[in-house]
Amino acid sequence: MGILLFIYLISNSFPADAHRDKIYQFVKSQKHFIQSIFKTLKGPSVDSLLENLFALAIEAEDLPMVKSLIKAGANVDANNCKFKHCPIPMTPLQLACLRNNATLVQELITAGAEIDAPESGWKCSAILLAIYGHEQLSIGSAIQCAAESGSFEAVQILLMHEANPDAVTKTCPHTALQIASRNGSKGIAELLIASGANVNAPPAKQFGATALQFAALGGYLGVAHLLIEHGADVNASPAEVDGRTALEGAAEYGRIDMVQFLVDAGADLSGAGDAQYERALARAYNNGHHATRRLLLSYLS
Repeated sequence: MGILLFIYLISNSFPADAHRDKIYQFVKSQKHFIQSIFKTLKGPSVDSLLENLFALAIEAEDLPMVKSLIKAGANVDANNCKFKHCPIPMTPLQLACLRNNATLVQELITAGAEIDAPESGWKCSAILLAIYGHEQLSIGSAIQCAAESGSFEAVQILLMHEANPDAVTKTCPHTALQIASRNGSKGIAELLIASGANVNAPPAKQFGATALQFAALGGYLGVAHLLIEHGADVNASPAEVDGRTALEGAAEYGRIDMVQFLVDAGADLSGAGDAQYERALARAYNNGHHATRRLLLSYLS
């Protein structure tokens, strides 16, 4: 009776965020007792204990405990891990990618974790989380998560296991390549392109950008060169809401070298490019980038 009460109390106390670490450390100190519970008892409370303990082991990046709980039958795709201040739970693989823990990523994949998990709540795909940067809250699928955290190794592992490099969802609408380009992560961009990522994937409707547009905005010439070499459209249309063409974005932020590169790469300045050219001039002027504006004016003088 005492054991059953213990299981019930612990399994139902785990979700309390304020005490997650303390509860986990207590239960971990009772490791052998807990293991005996999983071996001898069954039922909803035991299952809940296993699920919650597994989430906390993932959060703690406790690989031995993770392995032990997987062996005990933990669900590697359970959507109940917490990350810092994020209020929404995510899968173990997403969290491992955000934490840039390639060893844990490999362990979960080996155990059968779903790489391109279907969208649930706000989550998207684990490759976007290794590129983007965990300060963002638009959590994606595993490949998006790996991309989001800038984890080259995690992205590599996911691609080796056939993760979809172009995965997007409603809540994470940028592809991994777009995110890598936005962050200037050339190595990850190269990995994604080598795995078939679409260099001309359309921008998200709101505040989106193509990979080249993101690179232009950030002034990442190396990434821009890479994208152009692989067929990126230098004159691709901007996002419907608050979008910029590559030339406009470069001009807005005074990226003189990028403006020159884009013009050399075929950015339209007249004819079909009249509107783009005028917007680029206006953006450069409005943001005080007069040298960039003079450069643009010189092309048609």
